[in-house]
Amino acid sequence: MAYNQDHHYISNGKLDEILTLETVQDILPACLELDWENQNWQQDVNLYAIASEICGTPVSYKKTLAILILCKMHQQLPNFLDCKLDDSSLPVYNRAKDATCRLRVKKSDGNFEPLSCFEGPDWDYDKLDSFYERQWKFLAPYFNRGTEGDEKLHHYKLLKRAPLPFKTIKASPDQGDNAAPGGHYGEVTFVEIDEAHHRLPSYSSTEKNAQCALKKLRPRVTRKDFDHEVDILKRLSTQRNQHLVKLLFTMELHHFEAEQRPEFYLVFPLASGDLNGLWAQRSPPSRGSEEMTDFAQWFLSQCQGITNALDMVHNMPRRKDSQRSTGVGQAKDPYYGIHADIKPANLLWFEDWKEATHKLGVIQIADFGISNFHTTDSRSNARLPAFTRTYRAPEIDLFQKISRSFDIWGLGCVFLEFVSWVVIGHPSGKFSESRMAQGLDRIPQDTFYQLYPDKDRTKAVVSPAVIKWVLELRRHHDCTQFVNNFLDLIVDGMLVVEDKPQRDSWRRDSRHSPSEPPIQEANSAPKDMPMTPGPSINSSSRQTTKSSAASGSIIGTESKKKRLTCQEIIKRLEQMSESGRANKEYYTKQELRLKPSEDFTRPQGIIVAQSMESLAEKQKLKW
Repeated sequence: MAYNQDHHYISNGKLDEILTLETVQDILPACLELDWENQNWQQDVNLYAIASEICGTPVSYKKTLAILILCKMHQQLPNFLDCKLDDSSLPVYNRAKDATCRLRVKKSDGNFEPLSCFEGPDWDYDKLDSFYERQWKFLAPYFNRGTEGDEKLHHYKLLKRAPLPFKTIKASPDQGDNAAPGGHYGEVTFVEIDEAHHRLPSYSSTEKNAQCALKKLRPRVTRKDFDHEVDILKRLSTQRNQHLVKLLFTMELHHFEAEQRPEFYLVFPLASGDLNGLWAQRSPPSRGSEEMTDFAQWFLSQCQGITNALDMVHNMPRRKDSQRSTGVGQAKDPYYGIHADIKPANLLWFEDWKEATHKLGVIQIADFGISNFHTTDSRSNARLPAFTRTYRAPEIDLFQKISRSFDIWGLGCVFLEFVSWVVIGHPSGKFSESRMAQGLDRIPQDTFYQLYPDKDRTKAVVSPAVIKWVLELRRHHDCTQFVNNFLDLIVDGMLVVEDKPQRDSWRRDSRHSPSEPPIQEANSAPKDMPMTPGPSINSSSRQTTKSSAASGSIIGTESKKKRLTCQEIIKRLEQMSESGRANKEYYTKQELRLKPSEDFTRPQGIIVAQSMESLAEKQKLKW
């Protein structure tokens, strides 16, 4: 479990129900040891005033009184009022180094101070220990969140002995295990926060209580790692973009009076699932249905929103407190960000998002645990961690460097799977299985590109399985002009093997992967490979020669070597939206680029797989 739920607690709401102003006023005579037979005390003691002090706000003594009652030490209340030991002073600490019990209060300067209210013959060891142990039931924290767009999100430093006002909830079938940003650095538990213990914004259109994803960072994660991810999320929270995951608050749990490292937590709204969950649990409407146009518009809006959110990551404005005061224009120097782990599991699906305009909700980018943000003068020296192999771009193998373009490749992979769901529904692993290919180390790998040796060099091409998959989508009976245009975007501008590192590249730290191949050229065919061009995957069979020369998407020939930026992708998506508004049949009319019965010449990239074994045999490479 991500947190200790063994400790029971009495909620603020329940305590308020029990200790009302009237109830406190009724029990005060016993606490003050007033003589009921002698009515003269009523002239000297204002019970209402004392009860009002105990039940006051923001200073309250309700918890203190409740603990004293449970310890059967309620007659000590006057001493606690005199010492000003109100609820905010709790917990008290046992500072004894032996078997005794010496309770102290921790001051703001970190020092521990003894209190006279715990002195006297009535406070023997058992009573002191009872107060110390019983106090924890009343110390469940209260959680707030800053206003929308506020960087000053609340961070809570808590003791593990204090119970958390959380109830563990099970994931729904839609959510599965992926309804929260977990990733490389965290494990996630789904919880519901007691409504009397929070004032958090509700992003759900249906849930009354705060259902959250509690992400506990793994033990290997340092405070520096924690601060790094929180800093990114705080800066992104100022962007007011519904396609960026929302951080509610953060906390760290300390072992009580121990020198162990704290446990770090991030708390997010609970999603309906991730993108994989959406594909598995929901089905797109059929091409000719009335719902298709509305659905396709939602699909495009989500792709635009995700890309726009990623653009915000790529061009993050500097924080005010980190701006340098010297030099002209330095205060506006942006951070160059990279997410570095774009994949379906890091795209969360919120079906009942309050601000959503479609019944399928919104998709949000999550998990910034391995993201990097650097200024123009530091980005080339960034250390980079391991990446998810399936969605990583080929330059990590070719150049040991990545840039913001790295995210575009990953987004292109996700977009291809996303549009595949639109056309054929959930592929149930069929596409993934088709991508499995033996790598240079003879280990089967699921990637969207394929490496091959060429003499003393390593080169890369888009995976033949990916090419074939795109062609299959183009000749599917539910393919439309919209689908073809979307596939054009992917193969022309996103799944592009770049021939050299981009200017904003960051080098991979050699300690992460000492056996990576040297920097080589990419996207050209081996010398032994025939160079007869195959058909372009972004054109019809009638337009192969003309359009492929223009778009440069023939695998194995000279092609466009640079991916589109987020802004360029957004522009292409907006053009598709405009086409849909201008043409009512844009989303629904069948448009086959390759007829189902038509055989097509295998793309050049497929020949790569056949050539690899012969090349390996000639050069005696180990597979």
